[in-house]
Amino acid sequence: VEEVIKTNSWFKFWENCEWLESPTQEDIQYIPFLSDCKLSNAYGIILHSLKKLSENDLETTREAKILHKFYLLLKSAINSRPTMFRAPEVDAFLDYSKNKKEYREQKNREERARKTGEMCVFCGSEKVRSYNRIEWKCYQCNKRFRKN
Repeated sequence: VEEVIKTNSWFKFWENCEWLESPTQEDIQYIPFLSDCKLSNAYGIILHSLKKLSENDLETTREAKILHKFYLLLKSAINSRPTMFRAPEVDAFLDYSKNKKEYREQKNREERARKTGEMCVFCGSEKVRSYNRIEWKCYQCNKRFRKN
């Protein structure tokens, strides 16, 4: 995991991963010795990877199951450290997998709003006008966002 965090390459992770269905004690023995920064980086990388697997309907693959177990281990390690932020109580991967249709619709709605200016992507107001050639401006929250 140290090498994966440094290079951000999951290809190396899967090349070196010899887990069958779940991480063994030998595979996870270094987790308590990771610094807070490396632990939070690994947590974010794995959570993002799980989200991408879920978006591509690959929640039931071997890789997703392994990453999910590793995510749960990192989450418990984060919650056990007093110096770290608290990870949410819910399992983010399972929540995203169950509600991914709503998440996709929301993402598409926000993207359409950004392109057409029909609503503000920050506050949801419909008081949006073209500010210049590259930005929309919301007249309710006074924020600007790009058109394309």
